[in-house]
Amino acid sequence: MTYAISAASNLLLYWILLGFAAPLNAQSIIESEHTLHIKSKHSVALTVERAKRIAEHSELKVFGVIDYNQVASAAGTTLLPAQLMVFGDSEIDAELLEANPLIGLDLPLKLLVWEDSRGVVWISYSSVEAMQKRHQLDAYAEKFNEIGNLLKDLAQRAGR
Repeated sequence: MTYAISAASNLLLYWILLGFAAPLNAQSIIESEHTLHIKSKHSVALTVERAKRIAEHSELKVFGVIDYNQVASAAGTTLLPAQLMVFGDSEIDAELLEANPLIGLDLPLKLLVWEDSRGVVWISYSSVEAMQKRHQLDAYAEKFNEIGNLLKDLAQRAGR
């Protein structure tokens, strides 16, 4: 099953983000519905390549990148550029999975890099606070704080 962000919902998200963030600079972090968004100065493809290099240099395992345009093309349609990078830290992931296997719904970590209808590129990721709460892992607040800092740093550096 393929899901696509329609132009209308893409525009709606853009206006929601704009409403939360005027004036907005390249390193602003916007939160909406348990998701954080950081503006990138680069194209989707270059932002993902930068994120992969930074992740690998930080000894994170990059499991892959899903290019949603390729997925849409197979379904006979086109989308604005969007790629999902899937990555993780085996040690942290294993510890959290042992505590609650349902965290596997959110792990490995993901960064969605996408272009909105105005040509602005965003790096979006799930709020670790929401993950921690959803999976009732309050005892792992320090680990989630580490993950949150990792995601924020990775996204900001990739978008600069």
